[in-house]
Parts: sequence; structure tokens; C-alpha cells
Amino acid sequence: MKNSISKNGIRKKIFPESSFFLHKMHISALKKKMLCISFIK
Repeated sequence: MKNSISKNGIRKKIFPESSFFLHKMHISALKKKMLCISFIK
């Protein structure tokens, strides 16, 4: 547990932009899924 937490912390320090980009991608994917679901309904 400790090792994974420290790795995540290091990753966030080194790649804050990439993690933010992935977060945006995830949100856009969720929005697309919601649009598809609403369109099917």
C-alpha cells in the first residue's frame, strides 16, 4: 500500500499535465457515453 501511494505521488509531481489530460479524456468519454445512452432512450 505504502509503495503504491508513494509511486502515485511521484507520478503526480512528474506528470501533472498528463494526469490532468487523462482526467479530461475520462470526463469526455463519460459525456459521450451519457449522450449515447440518452440518444438510445
